[in-house]
Amino acid sequence: MKISEKIENINICGRFFGFMRQIAIRVFEFGRVARNLKDALGRLGLNFDLKVATNSLYEEAEKLVQNGVKRAIFVTHRFEDAKSGWFDFETKHGTLKLCVIDPLQLANLVPILSTLILSALSAYDSSDNVKTFAPDEIYEQSFARIKDALSDRLRSLPQDEAELVLRAVHATGDLDIAWLLEFAKGSVKAGVDALKQGNSILVDSEMVKAGIYHPNLKTFGCRIRLYLNEERTKELAQTLKTTRSAVAVRLAVKEGLLGDVVAFGNAPTALLELITHIKNGDAKPSLLIATVCGFVNAGSAKEEVKKLCVPWIVTRGSKGGSALAASLVNGLLALAGG
Repeated sequence: MKISEKIENINICGRFFGFMRQIAIRVFEFGRVARNLKDALGRLGLNFDLKVATNSLYEEAEKLVQNGVKRAIFVTHRFEDAKSGWFDFETKHGTLKLCVIDPLQLANLVPILSTLILSALSAYDSSDNVKTFAPDEIYEQSFARIKDALSDRLRSLPQDEAELVLRAVHATGDLDIAWLLEFAKGSVKAGVDALKQGNSILVDSEMVKAGIYHPNLKTFGCRIRLYLNEERTKELAQTLKTTRSAVAVRLAVKEGLLGDVVAFGNAPTALLELITHIKNGDAKPSLLIATVCGFVNAGSAKEEVKKLCVPWIVTRGSKGGSALAASLVNGLLALAGG
């Protein structure tokens, strides 16, 4: 049974007020957002109420619980609402889920809300309907559900970019990634061509390295370069009083970083160091995949990547990660193999 067939009513309380990044979402605009969101999710047969929360999320949540509402999704751009207090509340009332929207994404409010809500709804797929699948069926079912949830988004992208978006969402389990991934023009082709030529892949963490497993890695003879845990990296980092991630990039550049595919999913300091070398002309990767995550310099560093004169693939904001970076490389290797 589909999730949409099991949900009778969903109350979505959202607060999108104030002026953020030149985008004003005001009370009189909320009706338009509600109608567009209903249209977007209506195709899945979802019946829900969209309302503005006039009180704090906790007060609104308690009110819904008292009124017998068992399933509710709260959407907020206020990160403080996602702290431990809400975690405790959600633990007590397990069917009330909180979705957090990055303020930088308010321009794409309706599609972002749609994917966030669909993602939250997956938590309502109760265990009494668990079905056993064969390994191949799990893979096929996963991609089929992603394609169904993101049909509009995937149709809007070139085929090669859509393929990478599919793999990224599958690797992270996060539908929101489909709207956060950005591609420089020709970036996918640049990465595919570099891998076909057997160019190396520079990564910033053991997790990215471990996640790159596609058979075409050996077919094309691509070597994975990682300097993070070498003894010389540790010693130099202590001497220079900087991070091992930054030093690892310096060592990579010193040994030559021309034509490599770079996949950074962990360390903003590594990305910032690489940006400096690219600007200075010391490094010129064939493709720079930047999906570093975190709340200190991650988002701003990726915005700087978009100003570089090299092909790039990035995630906006704080989201990303090593699994995402690895999945994009695996996707490129798959495309390279035809």
